[in-house]
Amino acid sequence: MKSLAEQLGGLLSDLPNDAQGEELGGDSDAVRDVVLGAISEETGLSAEEIDLQDTLDSQLSLFGLPLWSVVAQVEHELKVQFEDQQISAWETVADVLEAARAAKRQ
Repeated sequence: MKSLAEQLGGLLSDLPNDAQGEELGGDSDAVRDVVLGAISEETGLSAEEIDLQDTLDSQLSLFGLPLWSVVAQVEHELKVQFEDQQISAWETVADVLEAARAAKRQ
């Protein structure tokens, strides 16, 4: 099954290319920047205002389409894929970050 980023295809092609997978490698600071950047863009909060223990649904209102927007951006920028079951288990920003770091190591 294709990831959401693959399904959206051309819609993501206009995202900035400054953080493509080749440059990121396994750099956890770069992965953190991508994850926090995607969450920041969707919530309107600055990356500094986002705490790793913030809950996606109740504190950041990231559920449904806004969450999938974050997923698509992270998958596209990091060149990774997340399984739907994995995404549905995320509760905090730290969960997203941990999953992104693990996906980059694979």
